[in-house]
Amino acid sequence: MASLAQLPKVVGFFSYSRNDDEGDNGAVSALANRIFLELRAQLGRNNENFKLWRDKDALAAGEHWKEKLNEAVSESVFFIQMVTPSVVNSQFCRFEFESFIERERELGRNDLVFPILYISVPELDAATTDDVISIVKERQFEDWRPLRYLDVNSTEVRQAVGLFCSTISRKLRLPWLSPEERRAIEERKVKQLRLQEAETKRQDEERRQALEAQRKAEERARKEVEEKRQREQEEREEQKRRAKELEAERKAEEKRQSETTAAGIGYRSLFRAWWRGDRLRTLAIPFLFSPIFFYAVFYATISPNKTSFNSTDISIFYTVFGVASALNVLFGLALTFIRERMPLWLCCLGIGGYFVLSALGLFLDLSTNQTDKAVGGFFFWSSMPCLVIYVITFFVVKGRKASTVTA
Repeated sequence: MASLAQLPKVVGFFSYSRNDDEGDNGAVSALANRIFLELRAQLGRNNENFKLWRDKDALAAGEHWKEKLNEAVSESVFFIQMVTPSVVNSQFCRFEFESFIERERELGRNDLVFPILYISVPELDAATTDDVISIVKERQFEDWRPLRYLDVNSTEVRQAVGLFCSTISRKLRLPWLSPEERRAIEERKVKQLRLQEAETKRQDEERRQALEAQRKAEERARKEVEEKRQREQEEREEQKRRAKELEAERKAEEKRQSETTAAGIGYRSLFRAWWRGDRLRTLAIPFLFSPIFFYAVFYATISPNKTSFNSTDISIFYTVFGVASALNVLFGLALTFIRERMPLWLCCLGIGGYFVLSALGLFLDLSTNQTDKAVGGFFFWSSMPCLVIYVITFFVVKGRKASTVTA
């Protein structure tokens, strides 16, 4: 950061009225020259790199005064304004003053105008709307009205000029940024502001995305919890439904068994048992009594006509009775260990029937008739396995029912 005093060439502008200079026999020009010399000395400059514009320097005969004054003002970095009634009423001086106010704004400063009250101006002591007078009143001006009557080389004038120039020199040495530097700084500020805005926008977008992701995660978790709860509810309902079905099946089975037990083994019960799938149990009933049936048929058809049996008759009887007994044994085993559906009443019926057959066989075996003895022996030994099977089945079924009731 430099200062205006460090510019390669320092140029100022001294604005005054020629009428005032002529009226004081060149005293204003001499005062301007004294200010030039004092400033050059205080700034450590020479005629090559320091200049103080005056209208006699800026305007030559025949030149367009506005363009020349604009050129002079555009080079200046400070402005000394002699304030007199002639200056206030001068079109040239007003133009110079207003032009430098614009130049001062371009330099980014508001302290480069240094007014000198040389002749009293009544407008300074009254309210006014004049822009030049208003600016002069706002700025701190030097009151040199008493010095107007002193020689420019007098001690008093030289001291006043020295103090005045030291103020200008101090202002010029203040830190200053050129228009280019200010534009660069403004551009950097704008760029930094844009970067900050972009960063803020990015952070806002990240926060928005994070919040959106959090919301989606919470939504997913809520859906998962809801789905899990719904699945558990459905499982509970399915378990209840299955429990009801099992309970209904159990009650139906109990009702069916109670109906079967109450109705006995009549033809209706047999038909219901067959229709409900207990066909194996139903078939066991005729096979249970098949040996007695075949024995009765044998004696009813063969015994009345013969006093004794030959070998063919006995073979037929053995074959039929053996097949019936073997089938009875197989059905007993199947009902006990395969279907596990043998009821206790059927076990008791089988035990009683085969006990009678065994007793009958033992009775015939004790007979003196060899044929009856042979038939009775076969009767006894063929019925005994069936009796044993039904006894075992009775205890198995009874134990199963007891465990079911306990469970």
